[in-house]
Amino acid sequence: GILHNAHRQLLPRAIFEGNAAKDDEVFKQAVSDLNLNDDILQSEKITYSIKLIEANNPFHAVQEGETAIFTFSWA
Repeated sequence: GILHNAHRQLLPRAIFEGNAAKDDEVFKQAVSDLNLNDDILQSEKITYSIKLIEANNPFHAVQEGETAIFTFSWA
């Protein structure tokens, strides 16, 4: 999920299959672009956590997916 800490950082998490390097890079670039845009975030910054999973293990994806989402929100 998205966690808010005391320093008003957003901590989104993302899960990608191990072979999804392009998706991983797009996600990182999106977070970087948001962090550079003061009109959107003002004094807040986004950090992130990425978890790579085995492509052939749907149970691992479901287990990890219970604590990860792909959307951003801020207060």
